[in-house]
Amino acid sequence: MERQSHQQLTTGFINSILGSSKPQRYFDRRGDGLHLLVSALPEGAPLERLRNPPKSWVIRCNVEGIRFERGLGAFPDVGLSDARAKARHIQSELAKGCNPFKEADDRKRHAREKRAEINTRREQLTPFHQVVFQYYQIHYPTWTEKHAQVWISMFRNHVFGPLGDRPVNDISTVELGGLLAPLVISKPDTAKRLRQRIEAVFEWAIVSGLYKGSNPARLSRLKHVLPKHRRPVRHRRALAWQKAPQFWKDLAKHDCVSALSLRFLILTCTRSGETRGATWNEIDFDEALWIIPAERMKAREAHRVPLSKQAIHTLRICQKHNSAVIFPSDRTRADGSEFLGENALTSFLRKSMNRTDFTPHGFRSTFRDWASEVGDISREVAEKSLAHKVGDAVERAYARSDLLDRRRNAMQYWANFLEGA
Repeated sequence: MERQSHQQLTTGFINSILGSSKPQRYFDRRGDGLHLLVSALPEGAPLERLRNPPKSWVIRCNVEGIRFERGLGAFPDVGLSDARAKARHIQSELAKGCNPFKEADDRKRHAREKRAEINTRREQLTPFHQVVFQYYQIHYPTWTEKHAQVWISMFRNHVFGPLGDRPVNDISTVELGGLLAPLVISKPDTAKRLRQRIEAVFEWAIVSGLYKGSNPARLSRLKHVLPKHRRPVRHRRALAWQKAPQFWKDLAKHDCVSALSLRFLILTCTRSGETRGATWNEIDFDEALWIIPAERMKAREAHRVPLSKQAIHTLRICQKHNSAVIFPSDRTRADGSEFLGENALTSFLRKSMNRTDFTPHGFRSTFRDWASEVGDISREVAEKSLAHKVGDAVERAYARSDLLDRRRNAMQYWANFLEGA
């Protein structure tokens, strides 16, 4: 709480006032609402600062029935006699019904309005390409060189021509829709990434005060002006099931981690990410079972995979790696994990086995075709082996078994087939 006192002010007394951790007010007994305000100082302020704390003149008065305070200048720039003269003049004008602050207030208000007008004009005239480059300069130090090049090239190739020189505040959702619509049809992936990047630029512009209003690039708005695009179904290339045993023999000639991982993927009919992400704590050797947690499954449901004798043998080989990860990479990935990279198995097929006619994921189709044509494995068991949902929601509500025992027989049958048994 500030300290207050009333006394006859003198220049000597004012000079003798020392600083304090609390603000101090000294009212002049001559009246006119004049007083000296001594600002509070932080703890540990230097001695010189304590001897000469900030002091300023303030007048307390009523204007049109409203009580307020107005500064008259800092001491000693404005001396005691000048402060008293200013206070007398102000009170005299107020007594006449005049507002001595009106002219100064009008000047300040006019200056504020002028600055606001200039800022608004600057915001409205800022070209979009300049906003994009400002965003780019802030963020590109944290990007890889390749990502930075691709990012800015996308704007140069698709945005700067039609919209680069347009004032950023003039760009609307409809215009962005017209820009993106052809790409949605011809290059949907490019359209998706470009929209996300335009949205990020506008979000930054809004935060920076360069754009007023809601983000025009948000999907919730753009979806109403963009054409619908259905992505054509593209099946992964698969090896014919009749050729699988020969490939299995060729694969057995390789014993690197990628080869072992591919072998396990084929034996378990799982996806690449599920196999590459496998850890030893997911394996139950006693039950010959691999339990993949829900967070690693596409359908977000835990999946039990029965392990054939050949799958168990593959795992025993991998134990020599002495790692929590079953198929550890021989290099440290950017995220610091030990797992094989996303393209490790495809790269192994292409480079080590010279096979580009099918993909690792295609072996799920190979198994499915084999299961259908051999005829000894039912559709339901085959689909469950692939962790596919079988039937509609009502049917699944009643058929709650995952057919583990029947799938175990199917997996062993499949493994024996691969080995030519």
